[in-house]
Amino acid sequence: MPRFVFSGWAMLLGFIIGALIPQEELISHFIAGVLISVFALLVYLMYTSVRHSYLLKHKGFLKSEETFIDIILQLAAGATMADGKVTSSEKARIRTQLEKGFSKTKAEAYLITYESHLEQTIPIDACCKTIRDEFDNATKAHLLYLLISIVTADGILSQGEENYIDTIVKKARIRSTTVYTVYRLFTFQREQQQYEYQQQSSSSRPTTSTSRLKSAYELLDLDAASSDKEVKQAFRRLAKIHHPDKLGHLGEAQLTLAKEKFQLIMAAYEQIKTARGIN
Repeated sequence: MPRFVFSGWAMLLGFIIGALIPQEELISHFIAGVLISVFALLVYLMYTSVRHSYLLKHKGFLKSEETFIDIILQLAAGATMADGKVTSSEKARIRTQLEKGFSKTKAEAYLITYESHLEQTIPIDACCKTIRDEFDNATKAHLLYLLISIVTADGILSQGEENYIDTIVKKARIRSTTVYTVYRLFTFQREQQQYEYQQQSSSSRPTTSTSRLKSAYELLDLDAASSDKEVKQAFRRLAKIHHPDKLGHLGEAQLTLAKEKFQLIMAAYEQIKTARGIN
């Protein structure tokens, strides 16, 4: 259950208790109810803070990391099955991501878990409830980025896969601005890869700097008419969600991927700054 629901119940219970305390006037009942409800809220907030500190100290980041991995394996299985087939490149992407941050034994175990999910009906509602209630915006954004990177490992995002991801976005209540940024990350990445490939090929004409710059602006949700101040603000806004420091609780595997993702944002920002002559 979301935290704000618990806090709401705490305040309501406190108000009822305060209102039931014997008082001579109606206004006294109301004031007593308000004061005790505020006190109940403070007690609840103190409890959640102490509990969080305890879990962080004694459980480390394992619970968050394991929860994230479990959710992504289930949703990745559901997404890769959405178009009616699972390609070898999609499986290879899963394996690569697992082997980046885990021992060979653990990576193999996770891969077996993923393959077992391919034979099951994915509980998408339960997965999305966990995402909605337990993941912050930075973790939601990273999960979406990882999920799309897996299902597009074959170079294609099918209509079935796109519909499946849209369902996750809606059910997990992932912000529309986050969805926009994540999709633009892949667009910008393709532009960069195409430019680098064409630079190395004498038979191809490199992508124009105008096209690459336009992609960089779109990643920051800006255009050429945006002011220098707006450019800096847009970068800071993305950094608040996508900076690797926001994802330390997910473990080394996801931290490495988060750094790769943030480097794309940095590259777009630097490209715009260079074009504008901003220091």
